[in-house]
Amino acid sequence: MILDQFQQKPHPAKQILKQYGLNNSVIARYLNVTTNYVSNILTGYVTPKEHIDKRLWQLVKELEKEKAAEASA
Repeated sequence: MILDQFQQKPHPAKQILKQYGLNNSVIARYLNVTTNYVSNILTGYVTPKEHIDKRLWQLVKELEKEKAAEASA
């Protein structure tokens, strides 16, 4: 379809963060950005700035580390 090139692709971290039940306001506070910006990033509407993307992936790693620690306890 001619409009396929304009389809948004969700940020890869979106599904992971969803598994942890985090809402955009919590993520926004962690990243020190607005909830609107987080929403736009996760839906793929905007590409995050490099330092924001790194911090987002850092959050994912920390959450997965906590989950692994809980599982082994």
